[in-house]
Amino acid sequence: TSYEFEKELYENSDIVIACNINYNRDLLKKAKADGKVIATDVHVLSDIKDEYNRDFMKYADILFLSDENIKGDYRKFIMSIVEEYDNSIVVLGMGDKGALMYHKEVDEFYELPAVKVGNVVNTVGAGDSLFSSFIHYFTNGCTAYDALKKATIFASYKIGFDGASEGFADEEVMEKLCETYA
Repeated sequence: TSYEFEKELYENSDIVIACNINYNRDLLKKAKADGKVIATDVHVLSDIKDEYNRDFMKYADILFLSDENIKGDYRKFIMSIVEEYDNSIVVLGMGDKGALMYHKEVDEFYELPAVKVGNVVNTVGAGDSLFSSFIHYFTNGCTAYDALKKATIFASYKIGFDGASEGFADEEVMEKLCETYA
C-alpha cells in the first residue's frame, strides 16, 4: 500500500483518525506499527466480534460507537470491548441520554448527561460531531473528561440545525456555550 501522497502529513501527525471503511485497513496497521495514536468510530455495533469492524476495534486507541444496537448493560459491553481489544478510551454516544466513556488510564467510567443547547432540528451527524469535537479538544490539551464534556455541547449545538453540513460552532461560539453549559 502506498501512502506517499500524504507522507509528510502522516509523519508529522500524533494521531491518525481513520473512519471504518475498507481502504483504511492497511493504514491502521501502518499507524500502529509506527506508534501513532489511532482514533475511529465504528458507529452502530451489536457484537464485539463484528467481522467488519474487528480491525478498527483492534487497532483503535480511541474508539467511539453508538448505543443504537446494544442490548443490556452498556458498561459491561464497553468492558468486553476493552478486554478484547485493549483500547485506551471507549466512548458510547447515547443520543438524548448523553455519553458514557471508559478511560483505561484511570480505570474509570464517566457518564455525561445530554446537554440541551436548543431545539433538536435534525440529528444527522450528531455522532460524528461528538467524535470530531472530542478529538479536537483532546488533542489540544483537554483531559478526556473535559474533551467529552465539550463534545456533548458541540453535538447538541449541531443538532439544532438542519442538514449534515450545517451547525458547526467555531471556537468563539464554543467558548460562550461552554461558559453556559459546562
